[in-house]
Amino acid sequence: RLIPFTDGFSAKNLTTYQLDKIIAQMVEKGYAPKTISNSISLLSAAYEDAIRTDLLEHNPCSNVTMPKRKKKEIHTFTEAEVWAFVGALQNERIDYKVGYELCLLCGMRRSEVLGLRASDVDLVNKCVSISTTRHLVDGKTVEQDTKTERSRRTLALPDILVDDIKELFSE
Repeated sequence: RLIPFTDGFSAKNLTTYQLDKIIAQMVEKGYAPKTISNSISLLSAAYEDAIRTDLLEHNPCSNVTMPKRKKKEIHTFTEAEVWAFVGALQNERIDYKVGYELCLLCGMRRSEVLGLRASDVDLVNKCVSISTTRHLVDGKTVEQDTKTERSRRTLALPDILVDDIKELFSE
């Protein structure tokens, strides 16, 4: 993504000033701030590797001015909307109902719900442990550990969900 904007600059002689101009051109062309940030991060990593191996002495990416990212406004359900949604699930298959309730009432991600095993659910202590995720990649199901340690967690289960999970397990 950066090459069209380098205008013959060599990596060895690239300056922070030149990178700032490249970033400004990318903004002008409509590149998203995240895209620009990812591109500069990749370039910076290459410079750091060149410095580590004594090919270069400085990283011009260190002091660039990155474009500001716009914070997306998060829209969440009101309590009334949550309970209306839960009510609308009453006629759904129990596995769908439990999956949606885990997302809605516990804040779980779809991949975390799909990665759950019966052994991850503790109905006595009313909690669920998240340690794996399941995704569809190139038409194949892939199960893996959570992406970060912080994603590994144990969540409390509301009573309504405990009852629905018992019903699911009884089938």
